[in-house]
Amino acid sequence: MPDSNPSSPLVSAAWLAGHLGDPDLLVVDVRPLPMYLAGHIPGAISLEVGALRLPASDEGTIAAWTAVLERALGAAGIGPERTVVFTEDISGTMAAFGVWLLDVAGLHTGRMLDGGLRAWAGAGQPLDRTPVQPSPVELHLTLDRGALMTAADLIATIGDVPDSVTIVDTRSAGEHANGTIPGAINREWMSNLNADGTYKDASALAAQYAAAGIDPANPAVTYCAGGFRAAQTYVALKVAGFPEVRNYAPSWGEWSQLPDAPIAFPEDED
Repeated sequence: MPDSNPSSPLVSAAWLAGHLGDPDLLVVDVRPLPMYLAGHIPGAISLEVGALRLPASDEGTIAAWTAVLERALGAAGIGPERTVVFTEDISGTMAAFGVWLLDVAGLHTGRMLDGGLRAWAGAGQPLDRTPVQPSPVELHLTLDRGALMTAADLIATIGDVPDSVTIVDTRSAGEHANGTIPGAINREWMSNLNADGTYKDASALAAQYAAAGIDPANPAVTYCAGGFRAAQTYVALKVAGFPEVRNYAPSWGEWSQLPDAPIAFPEDED
């Protein structure tokens, strides 16, 4: 079970139900506000993390984004002393993005509810429709750059030591075939999930990535179109035991527009 591993980014519905009243726990519902208002885990606040996307990885944009992130997390009451459990319908991309945000923010306190609201309801747990107002905190962030890959670093790596990092394209096979970062291995993010919307267990994830030629001895970089699907695989690789994973969060949205970024056109991969 994920809960037996304190380093796992995942918690189960049973674990969350048992800790729901803890003062150092904050549940964050990342679905659109109308869905939150229609029913959420009791005590959960609403935060649409999609608004916190990093659009580019130049230093000026990162600095401005860090200031926005600092304000948004502080306003949501997310501080270094609280365990934050992100929830959506399943083990999806937005909850995973929340986990990654707290890693890159240097907090490393983010978890996600494995299986999301589907697992919560399946365990017979209640939902609430009463909006919860966050309790803001003052927050000063120092980014953990070990969780973030920039385009400049990736271009340099591809040019100088291409085998020193494994690039995982988490988009669909069609997107991959229409243009990808050179050397990237395509493993669509949905392959990380069981049919019920939970993550596969650590051994199954490790096996599927090993079969794709993705070795935990090599640092891994995930990307997609905008950093969200990449975050879901970022979490999957963490669950699988990969010690060094970075999200190229601006992803293809930035890469495809850079004049000095190389692009490969591989065969369609099924």
